[in-house]
Amino acid sequence: MKGVVFTVSKNRQFKNPLKALREIDYKAYIYQYGLATFFVITVFIGVFLGAFKAKGADSDLALGLDFLFTTNLQSRLSQSVFETFCSCFFSNFLFLFAVFLCGLAPWGMAVIPMITTFKGFGVGLCAGYLYSAYGLKGIGFYMLVLLLGIFIFTVALIVQSQNSFKLSKRIFKELFFFKRNNNALVITSDYKTVEKGINEDLRLYLLYSGYMLIMSAGAAFAD
Repeated sequence: MKGVVFTVSKNRQFKNPLKALREIDYKAYIYQYGLATFFVITVFIGVFLGAFKAKGADSDLALGLDFLFTTNLQSRLSQSVFETFCSCFFSNFLFLFAVFLCGLAPWGMAVIPMITTFKGFGVGLCAGYLYSAYGLKGIGFYMLVLLLGIFIFTVALIVQSQNSFKLSKRIFKELFFFKRNNNALVITSDYKTVEKGINEDLRLYLLYSGYMLIMSAGAAFAD
């Protein structure tokens, strides 16, 4: 009587489907949200550094940065609504414009994290100084008046930083990883041909930058 024998190759490896699913989800999360998470971390690092610096900061340092961060409570309370909007929008515009310019430079991707960290530093310095100078009154002013506008603009800055980083990286690759062959621009074998042209990327970059500018105006309006 003949029988059938089933054999399993020893070299074949069986993977846990749940483990494989977790690996896929992890990689997908890193690909989709890794850059934004990185900039969020830089902002929080800046907040902690600013709060730590506020303990030993004198009033001259804090008031000297008032054009970037709200540290002069008396001046803010004495301003009109229009003056407050203009001062907040100007501060937001400086940060957005700096990140915007970095997106147009191949070295910009190395500078953008410094800008987001500096913004976080200002947020922490503002909160720490208001608490040390005005006590609970300063914290109440920060929570009830400033926090909403800061949150809205921080989201806009992170989105703008993410877009600028991607474009700066794209420009860096095209400048340093392309080579010319018989007056024709060809890509090296280590990189795939880019599907979208640089003109389309610039168009989308300008469009989304305009959206973030409108969002920063909304943050100033919230203040």
